[in-house]
Amino acid sequence: MSIIDEIKVFPFTSIIIVICCVVWFYLKEYNISFETVGLGYETIIYSGEFWRILTSHFSHSNIFHLIFNMTSFWELRFLENDKFNYFKNIFILIIGSSFLTLIIYHFLITKKGIDRYRNLYGIGYSCVVFGLQTQFFLNSPGDTFHFFNLLEIPSFFAPFFSLLFTQLIFPQASFIGHLSGILVGFLINFHCFFWMNYYLTFSAFFWFFLIVWISRDLSNRTRMII
Repeated sequence: MSIIDEIKVFPFTSIIIVICCVVWFYLKEYNISFETVGLGYETIIYSGEFWRILTSHFSHSNIFHLIFNMTSFWELRFLENDKFNYFKNIFILIIGSSFLTLIIYHFLITKKGIDRYRNLYGIGYSCVVFGLQTQFFLNSPGDTFHFFNLLEIPSFFAPFFSLLFTQLIFPQASFIGHLSGILVGFLINFHCFFWMNYYLTFSAFFWFFLIVWISRDLSNRTRMII
């Protein structure tokens, strides 16, 4: 199958990859730092910049970050065969992993006194990729998964092995963000969101984008006043 045919078969995956590439080029062209668009505890909890939940997932720090995430995402394109559930699961992963990350940050800041998480910013599509990857592992034939034809890992633990392996290769990667994606992926696989039908999913999608637009508008007005 040619790349054109693949794009026709997997349009949603292709569109997301194009969006991420365009966003990366825009950030690079206008020299916009990832702190400006990243997911941050104080910027969301105290400043109400909820639009960062969206921008953080589609932004990447450099070309290697972009290529690694988009390559991994493209490898999971076959999950798009069920287009509605694919759309719904990605939507859940974007919101769910973001809020779970913020909850973990809140716990580490308030209960453990680790203040560095107050101004820590996360970007990248990898939270979604880890969530989709979790679904792939848990639904693969057999009870084990082979990594590089060398290691045989139980499917249930395969996402966590992938997390640790990624962390070894990229020590600066967001361990908490990736872990959040995996945990939300487990919730999806255990059918915790079965009740989200077409109406509820697209209604939530509409309200989410309305909140994003309003919070972005309020942020711009606040900056103008300051």
